[in-house]
Amino acid sequence: MRKIYTKTFVYFAEIQYIYSEINNRNIIMDILNFTYYFLIYNLIFN
Repeated sequence: MRKIYTKTFVYFAEIQYIYSEINNRNIIMDILNFTYYFLIYNLIFN
């Protein structure tokens, strides 16, 4: 039983870490920039 609890705790800790990483890097702006450049690339080269 204790092993399950430990695994769950570690899992949630990793999720928290990932979320804080996302917040630090402002991933939404990265995605927007990527889509923006992707669209421009398609417009120019098609």
